[in-house]
Amino acid sequence: MITWTGRIGALALVLAIATLVTGCPSETPNPTPDTAGTAEGGDTGGGGEGGGDSGGSDGPPPPPPAPEEPPFDRATAESPYSKAKVGDWAKVSIPSFGIMQHWEVSEVGDDFFIMKRFRLGDDGAKELIEDSRVELAKPERDWQDPRTRDAVTEVKEDVAHKIGDREVKVLIVIRETSLGKTETWYLMDVAINNGVVKSIKDDSVNLEIVDFGSK
Repeated sequence: MITWTGRIGALALVLAIATLVTGCPSETPNPTPDTAGTAEGGDTGGGGEGGGDSGGSDGPPPPPPAPEEPPFDRATAESPYSKAKVGDWAKVSIPSFGIMQHWEVSEVGDDFFIMKRFRLGDDGAKELIEDSRVELAKPERDWQDPRTRDAVTEVKEDVAHKIGDREVKVLIVIRETSLGKTETWYLMDVAINNGVVKSIKDDSVNLEIVDFGSK
């Protein structure tokens, strides 16, 4: 018969063996590292590694400032826009919306012009839609001979065309890109639309100048 004293002794022996096998438990458990400051970019209170503010020494250097755009110089400009004059006008058909508009240059500055856009009623009455300010520096920078643009598949030069009561010769440039096929008709004398007198996208006319002139 096992006495209470014997039971206590046996239990003490089991605990002693378990301690030898697993080792003594630490008096201070190993804490989970506090990564909130570094993971979220916060301030960990130090300036060393892992600190919230390392002074930027470990990051890439900031990019250099963008070069300043050269000022627009009308004397050397080549884009048709640069030839716009006060009083230039165009009658514009926008078939996709079934509307007719009247565009007219009302002011010309050193590097811009103002174009008024009117909606034309069936009776010819004009309703002002907006005043558009056309900045000339960017169109001039982007301008290039349309025949030398990318994805050009066909060029037709000196194509006879009638605008209003004028017989003119236009340049037609056809391009095919991932966005589809475009056909653009140019008459460089029409400064008010940067030389474009007809724009076709996938066989649908988006815009056409049906008359133009200057007051």
